[in-house]
Amino acid sequence: MYACVETTVEPPNRFSFILPPNNRPLLRIALVTGAGGALGLATILQFAQDGVTQIAGLDISAPSLSKAATTLLEAFPTVSFLPLNVDLTQEEAVEKAIEAVVAKFGRIDYAVNNAAVGQKLGPTSETDLSEYDRVLSVNLRAVLICEKYELRQMEKQEPLVGRDTCL
Repeated sequence: MYACVETTVEPPNRFSFILPPNNRPLLRIALVTGAGGALGLATILQFAQDGVTQIAGLDISAPSLSKAATTLLEAFPTVSFLPLNVDLTQEEAVEKAIEAVVAKFGRIDYAVNNAAVGQKLGPTSETDLSEYDRVLSVNLRAVLICEKYELRQMEKQEPLVGRDTCL
């Protein structure tokens, strides 16, 4: 005989590091690439839960990004969310996206470069090199492009003073 016990114990939240002890919202701006995917959505929801009220989400899939925006705003209606449909492998598009984030929110404080793609698994001898190049372009080149423009923006900004600035 087996017994099934339902529990309401929540697992510890290892990523809840932003909210200060007074639980007031932070005046910080987060940017998340791959925001339309499962991990990107989890990231923007975590930022919102931790008190970040201005979030930019970048993704190549407009429908996925729209769904993420709806989910975020249903859970956190006070968050200002800027969804940007961007091909992160295109340097000019990323530069314009960063400019749009700064035009809307004034700065970027947190950047999570989460966008990634996979490829069909199979023997190396059957690997399609154009597909392999696409994976490298999104998973490596796009991260470098995003970091380049995010860091250029961050270097121009005045540093923020606060409990969470030592991250």
